[in-house]
Amino acid sequence: MLSCSPNDNGSSIYRLIDGVDNTEDADHMWLAPCRPYAQQYILRIDFGNPVGLTGLKIWNYNASLDDSFMGVKRLVVNLDGQILSPPHGFLIRKAPGDAKSINDFGQFVALNRQEESNKGNGNSG
Repeated sequence: MLSCSPNDNGSSIYRLIDGVDNTEDADHMWLAPCRPYAQQYILRIDFGNPVGLTGLKIWNYNASLDDSFMGVKRLVVNLDGQILSPPHGFLIRKAPGDAKSINDFGQFVALNRQEESNKGNGNSG
């Protein structure tokens, strides 16, 4: 199940997981209404069963060169009550505005970064 809070005025958030990526086709993108900086959208994904998750691949909003500035800037990831992102969120790249000139503009966000960064440096946990 996929849900958004606050409500995104009926825009289809299921476009986020429709299987079409690396595109300029706005029919396969989700754009929420602009909100003040301090207010955030919260997307919830419930897989229904436990799943292994090592990261997320993000294709930012890419309808055109001008519209590519409307994509997400920072992404905070919370999994079952545990924050997996840096305190201010992952910095997400702006899309290129053109899907033809770049083979795959998706950005992989590793969810085990803190765990990996602590290995071998004498820190525990």
